[in-house]
Amino acid sequence: MDATIDNLLAQINLICKKYDEIDRITGEKFNIFQTLGLQADELSHSKIIAELLNPKGSHGRGDEFLKLFLPFAGFDDASKFENAKVAIERKTENGRVDILITGNQATIVIENKIYAGEQEGQLARYRQDYPTATIVYLTLYGHPPTDYSTRGDKEAYDKSISYQEHIISWLEQCKEKAVNFSYVRETIAQYINLLQSLTGQTRRHEMTDDFFETVARSPENLKSAIAVVKNIDDVKRKILRKHVIPVMETFATERNLISKRVSDKSDTYWGIDLSNELLQRHLMCIHFRFNGKYFDGWFVGICFWSWKNYYNGTGQKNELLEFIKESAKERGRTSDKMWPYGLSEYYGDGEVLADLAGVKLIKEKSIVERGVEEIGYLLKALQEFEENETQKGQCNET
Repeated sequence: MDATIDNLLAQINLICKKYDEIDRITGEKFNIFQTLGLQADELSHSKIIAELLNPKGSHGRGDEFLKLFLPFAGFDDASKFENAKVAIERKTENGRVDILITGNQATIVIENKIYAGEQEGQLARYRQDYPTATIVYLTLYGHPPTDYSTRGDKEAYDKSISYQEHIISWLEQCKEKAVNFSYVRETIAQYINLLQSLTGQTRRHEMTDDFFETVARSPENLKSAIAVVKNIDDVKRKILRKHVIPVMETFATERNLISKRVSDKSDTYWGIDLSNELLQRHLMCIHFRFNGKYFDGWFVGICFWSWKNYYNGTGQKNELLEFIKESAKERGRTSDKMWPYGLSEYYGDGEVLADLAGVKLIKEKSIVERGVEEIGYLLKALQEFEENETQKGQCNET
């Protein structure tokens, strides 16, 4: 069996190299969304989808794309969305709605999840704000929300859809409608490629056909392929437990940090969370995580425990939050409402996993080394903040 698996993997590797070379020659590897690092930025995905849905969007196609989307949200009657308005990040009494579509007779609320975790009672709260709306839960793979988000109320949402199937299918239809509008068509095509990469789909039917021909060539190849699929999650866990978790837990112990392993049964992300007294007081922690499904990316940064912690503060200016945002700006890192400081990188399928296992390095320093370095900087910056606050307090006392 081992020899058969080695032989099968060698054949699959040749197919991958073949299509990598085709992509290089044709320029299909170029993707402006990936270049801008927008893979995991939920707000950017919401903006793109909302712009296409908006009848007054810059695409110039009126409500054509919206009408194509409505069946995916459970609507066959487009007349309910005449003169529709589309908004993103609409603030409500109980939070913020990612995408809101308001028609003349119906409303759609879209909760968009890429890699962010669920928020306590989030969908239940949206149902309070929009009791008659159709609430759609959008994730990479279409998994339903948990009771943590719905508070056990089955009517808190109406439909789960996925980027993997529904959004890509909708975008393919949009691309067909935009066939004579080159800028719109090619932008949609690039976005489809990005989503296919995020959801682990090959962009070429020819590549899929080659995989099929190789795997189905013999019973031994089929058995080997099934064995690989069955064991790949165990491989991920062993690599993390051997090469990542021990390093990070030792790092945490040396710096008196509280560490918590992120469930390695999750398809969303695996890794470790770190915190200290200062971060806990402000309901934040440091994440060091890896995209769980295909290990094509990693990220490190400071995140709020939940959405509610960001919006339901004391009403006073959060000095630590402002300090972290400024640190992100100085260091050229991203900063948004849930992640005041973040660094993320994305690569081809499996490259991050290979780097973690020490098989090859993506850059001169390994991902773990760079993660430790980034967290070290954050801890030093937090210590500087705390010392400054202490000095301010002493000055005020005098």
